[in-house]
Amino acid sequence: MPRVDKNLVKQQTPAITVAATIMVFVAALAGCGDKAKQRQQAQSVKEVCSEFFLKADYPSALTRCLEAERVGPDDPDTQILLGLIYRGMRNYPESISRLNKAIKIKGDLPEAYTNLGIVYSEVGRNQEAIEAFDKALSFAFYTKPDVVHINKCEVHLRTKNHRAALDACRAATQSNRASWEGHMKTGDVLVAMDRIPEAIEAYESAIRHGPRFPQPYFQLANLYIGRKDFPKACDNLFKVKEIAPDSEIGDRTLRLLKQIECKEPPKAEQKLPPAMNLDYLDERPARRGK
Repeated sequence: MPRVDKNLVKQQTPAITVAATIMVFVAALAGCGDKAKQRQQAQSVKEVCSEFFLKADYPSALTRCLEAERVGPDDPDTQILLGLIYRGMRNYPESISRLNKAIKIKGDLPEAYTNLGIVYSEVGRNQEAIEAFDKALSFAFYTKPDVVHINKCEVHLRTKNHRAALDACRAATQSNRASWEGHMKTGDVLVAMDRIPEAIEAYESAIRHGPRFPQPYFQLANLYIGRKDFPKACDNLFKVKEIAPDSEIGDRTLRLLKQIECKEPPKAEQKLPPAMNLDYLDERPARRGK
């Protein structure tokens, strides 16, 4: 945040001070007369802020969003963005403050409550997190209830309230049957409850709905290792290696592959397409000569 140099202010002549005051007054009048332009400017700056945020360039995003806030101080979306940016910078108190400010400006923002619940859960304020998630779910028009249920599931799983965690995860898959993450989290809860056959089914459902995500394959591999079913464990580990070779889960997979001595599956032989008969091309000149 830029600071005013107090010494420079003291050196200003009265004429300059008066002129500056008049300029500020004129600018204020122009702003009052052109609210649409002001909103358009705030929206433009906010879009740039969002782009930086999605790239995880939090300092640049913060600079732009603070600029958007100066132009449009009562915009709840800007406050949500600021809350997310401060969360990315691990400034959790400021993140919570900004998300609550968004809610104060506009009370029917399920996205604000969802993100507030996530931040509360990250700092261990579990009960407040659940209350925020429940508030988000109270809005019938919310289009992403499965995301909220999954987050509720994680909080209950962390606090070992397995029954509530299972209910929340199943609610996620009921609201969105294609939610691979909902099925995977259901599997995690069932593992914690030692209901392994059901957990395997849940992970397999996660794979059906999200075949390009490595996590359910990795979880299945661990279950099969526990059952000493090493062929199935190896199959799933090789799938993780294929999907996410250069990642943390990929590194863990390589260690497990060595540990249980998985043999690399033979590569399928590449079949060449049948040779084309090009004899007729050689006959063309003869035909043209006749």
